[in-house]
Amino acid sequence: MIECQTRMVRSVQRLAQEHPEETIAVVSHGDPIRSLLSYFLGAPIDLLQRFEINPASISIVQVASWGPRILCMNRTEAWPE
Repeated sequence: MIECQTRMVRSVQRLAQEHPEETIAVVSHGDPIRSLLSYFLGAPIDLLQRFEINPASISIVQVASWGPRILCMNRTEAWPE
């Protein structure tokens, strides 16, 4: 899982550098998303099972030069129109 987390983090950081000030989507299975969020939260990978990532849920992370900020995690309800 640590190798998966490393790949996810590197990919998201690269995408953020290549697309500054843009919104991008990263689609994956629950555990890789959980490992990415765990990294951005500063939580040890050993604690991955302490939060849930449901199928088809949305998590939003703002990646900036000053660091990441998690705006929402595991959202499953519909977005207001």
